Amino acid sequence: MEEEEIQAAIKELTQELTADAVMYFRKAIEKANLVLTGDLIESIDYTVQQEVGMMGATAEIFFREYGRFKDMRRVQYPNYMDVDAISEWVEKVGIEKFAWANGYENKSSVPTVKNAKARIVASIIFARKKVPVVVQNSKKQWYNRTKMAYFNVMGRRLNSRLAEILPKYMKDIIENQA
Repeated sequence: MEEEEIQAAIKELTQELTADAVMYFRKAIEKANLVLTGDLIESIDYTVQQEVGMMGATAEIFFREYGRFKDMRRVQYPNYMDVDAISEWVEKVGIEKFAWANGYENKSSVPTVKNAKARIVASIIFARKKVPVVVQNSKKQWYNRTKMAYFNVMGRRLNSRLAEILPKYMKDIIENQA
């Protein structure tokens, strides 16, 4: 077995393992119910790179930055909140998804008036000023638990696949030296 064949097999295996890891992360996000807008799931992507002359490959998995904040046990919000960003988020989610808006008598529904969005945004900002540190539910933590579980799966799969590839390579090296 030639060195180029081994490098190709390693790159193929890395591609396969990384694609599976992305699938694991997507399932974990769905299980944690972090799919309100779908941005986090859609943002997960990966790259696999192989350096010339090296026996190995590097894989990177990346996603939107706020995904790690969703995974943190304690989140401390800043004193200043970006009103425009919160307003865009409320618009993207949709006013009808919020249970009520502060200031309305009937708190069971959100009327679709022009200032409902502004009141929802103000409620979010005031709530974060009132409670600047939020302790999150551990069932919504998706990244660390999934990452470590997949590292275990990946280690077993790497061991079994390399056990198939490397003996052939070592045999060729020993035969060529003799």
